[in-house]
Amino acid sequence: MKFKLYLTEKYINLLAKDTEQKHQYKDEVYTLLQDAYASIGGIKGNGFTSADDMARSIPFWKLGFVDKRLVAVVMYKFVDGERKLVAIGGTHDTDGKKKLKEILRIEFTRSYAEISDPLLGWLSKIYPKIVKKYRVPVTIAQQITLKEIHPIDRFFYSRKIGGSQLTKMMIGKVPSKYKE
Repeated sequence: MKFKLYLTEKYINLLAKDTEQKHQYKDEVYTLLQDAYASIGGIKGNGFTSADDMARSIPFWKLGFVDKRLVAVVMYKFVDGERKLVAIGGTHDTDGKKKLKEILRIEFTRSYAEISDPLLGWLSKIYPKIVKKYRVPVTIAQQITLKEIHPIDRFFYSRKIGGSQLTKMMIGKVPSKYKE
């Protein structure tokens, strides 16, 4: 049974050059992300005004499938040559949660992200040691984002994204040139 399940699961990584495949999946990916961010008013930020904008603007997509069904998506941009996770979503069923959990288990050893409350709460439940190990002090987050941020404490801050003030914490692998 487990072997059969293994054969029906896969990931696809789409890079900037994979425009045809991005256009094949863009509407499904965009819908999944809109649903994932619905509780905070939909997905915000540069590159997410539409499915076409996303296909054009977001250079790296990781898609997770079970039985040929898209169940998880993680989107990345590159900043200073480093991978920055900019959006994440999954189906609300067991398959979607499992795929996202698999992706995020090692994600912060190779990329960084600004995490908001819903994802941070989930991550803190499933990977508390990872969140603690890879959280980034606000002083470094300020250097990386080059945006106006408002410190809340050593790790949490708020900043304006897509016209809304959001509370964030940066976690993950950041470029070594940034120092506290």
